[in-house]
Amino acid sequence: MARFKKKLNNGEAVIGSWITLSDPPVIEIIGRTGFDFLLIDGEHSPFDDGSLRDAMMACDNTPAEKLVRVRANEEPRIKLALDLGADGVLVPMVNNPEQARRAVQAAKYPMLGGRGVGPWRASGYYRNFDDYIDTANDATALIVQVEHKDAVDSIDDIIGVDGIDAIFVGPADLSASLGHGTNTNNADTQEAIKRVAKACRDSGMPMGIDCLQPDDLTRWGQLGFRFFTFGADFVYLDEGARAGVAAARAASNLIGD
Repeated sequence: MARFKKKLNNGEAVIGSWITLSDPPVIEIIGRTGFDFLLIDGEHSPFDDGSLRDAMMACDNTPAEKLVRVRANEEPRIKLALDLGADGVLVPMVNNPEQARRAVQAAKYPMLGGRGVGPWRASGYYRNFDDYIDTANDATALIVQVEHKDAVDSIDDIIGVDGIDAIFVGPADLSASLGHGTNTNNADTQEAIKRVAKACRDSGMPMGIDCLQPDDLTRWGQLGFRFFTFGADFVYLDEGARAGVAAARAASNLIGD
């Protein structure tokens, strides 16, 4: 079982960064900073099949484990990410139990699901084929994203689908679906998140959430969230460059004419 999933099942906190830039050195740099995992965003970022493979290879050069948010709840996307060696997949916009079962069908081998057999890279190019097939359902994580009011209304039924390993809340899209734009601090969105958290706690389902500020981890951690995304590669690049420019200009001002 991958370290990420073990920690989830043990109730330990896991913290990761979004990866949106398909440049392997950027991934290696972020992956060596201490994050538990890197979440490659194949939904909103321009990862094609080749660059997704390269991102996986870059992750393998770091201590961080590798998750992929697939572009959609589609069997080819989920299967490819896992066959490339992802430790888990995050499936966006899962709004009802039927859609949850579709994700399980794509992500889990029979008899739990119907994942096609062809884990070429995940099995070490078939060197570890039998072991991978035997352990993949338990070792890899299928995480479904709750980011719409319909998912909140169906949360108990979604959690009840066999094969789901964790729930992940997307506050911005959830807030938008509730009619509040992307300002997530409104009462409706906060209450919806708490409703999801309670359902997960009651069922023992691991749960995660996207965090924008360090205080968010503390606040949501008190509700039982243990799986957090915090920051992104482009944010660190932008903030680091701006800080560097500011420091250099401040130092240059000390130079006499």
